[in-house]
Amino acid sequence: EGEEEEEEDLLETLCGVHDPERCLVLLCWLPSRREPVGFALLCRLTASLHVANLCVDAALRRRGLGALLLRSSSALAASMGLHKLTGSVAASSLHLLDFYARLGAAALPPPPCGPG
Repeated sequence: EGEEEEEEDLLETLCGVHDPERCLVLLCWLPSRREPVGFALLCRLTASLHVANLCVDAALRRRGLGALLLRSSSALAASMGLHKLTGSVAASSLHLLDFYARLGAAALPPPPCGPG
C-alpha cells in the first residue's frame, strides 16, 4: 500500500498539483543580490522528498549553486527522516542527466504506461 501511495503522490506532483502543506521552497541567495538567484521546489511524498523544480539564474549557472540547492535538499530530506530525494528529468535533457549523475543520482527506468 505504501508504494501505491508513493506512486499516486508522484503522479500528482508530476502533473503540477502541489499541496502547499506538503511543499517547501529552498531559496539560494548571494550577498550581492537583493533577490534569490535560485530555488528548489520540494514536495514531500510518502517516503521521499521530490524535487518538483530546480532553477538557477541563467547568468549564474555552472558555479555550483544548483549542486548547493540539491545538497541542501538532500540534507533537509534526511532531517525529515526521509531516505530518498527524487526528481524527474526528460531523457532528452542530456546536460541535466549529466549534472545529476555527477552529484550521485541514479537513473531509474521509466514506469510502464497503460494497463497491465
